Amino acid sequence: MKASIFVASNPTQDVYKNESFSQEKIRVLKYERFHYPCSKVQKKLQAVHLKAAQSYTNTETGRR
Repeated sequence: MKASIFVASNPTQDVYKNESFSQEKIRVLKYERFHYPCSKVQKKLQAVHLKAAQSYTNTETGRR
């Protein structure tokens, strides 16, 4: 089964607000931001990837 950032061990954990992303989660984001079937989700994954891998702020992410 393919890893997904949407599966959390704690269902109340919000992965978008987590400031530290593991290398595994960043790797999954890199893949899913282009391969996820829904284009709206792809756009959101791109924003999360920019925050996680590139350390962009919310303002910088909005400009991309």
